[in-house]
Amino acid sequence: MIETYWGNPVTLIEGPGEQSKTITTVEQALFRLGKRWPDRRGPKHRRAVDYARAACECLTAPGAARQAFIDAAEEAGLRLVA
Repeated sequence: MIETYWGNPVTLIEGPGEQSKTITTVEQALFRLGKRWPDRRGPKHRRAVDYARAACECLTAPGAARQAFIDAAEEAGLRLVA
């Protein structure tokens, strides 16, 4: 499968053990948004899913999907590492 890299990786810190997960592609973000996301799913989560799907179909820029993912992570209370 061809993956769509979105530039600078996004690293999430999650869980009681402070485990980190680095997301480097739109496809990884889409999986994380669908299968491995906290229960707190608001409008920014929905927007991130929409942007990730659009980026997978080359309908929007991967960078826009990355920013939407960051916004959704902040909305969900996840910690991000720059």
